[in-house]
Amino acid sequence: MHTVLLIESNEKWQRIYRCQLASEVYDLRIVDCCDAALQIINSESIDILVLDLICPDGRELTNLLHILAERHDFKVIIHSDYPELRQDFRTWAADAFLVRTYDLTELKCELIRLLQHDYVI
Repeated sequence: MHTVLLIESNEKWQRIYRCQLASEVYDLRIVDCCDAALQIINSESIDILVLDLICPDGRELTNLLHILAERHDFKVIIHSDYPELRQDFRTWAADAFLVRTYDLTELKCELIRLLQHDYVI
């Protein structure tokens, strides 16, 4: 089973992720801040990190770069409400950038793609 760590501070979005990803074959871990994510990243093995960039001031981008500086043996998906942040070169550190919608089909497909990529010879 693959472990997906999701950083999401909004409780409504946490419920949406749990509801739509619960039937998938992931060990889904949801935390509400980067500090909690770093604790998990430093103590457990994860396969994919999913995070939102909730404000265009770049604070979350700094957190992402801090997380990746600690350890980067996992894939990263940015799942954001702000498509204009794709232009920020700091987002290029992620393996995927998706614009967030209530339908998580695109996110599910990207999770599958990135997890299968690990096993391609």
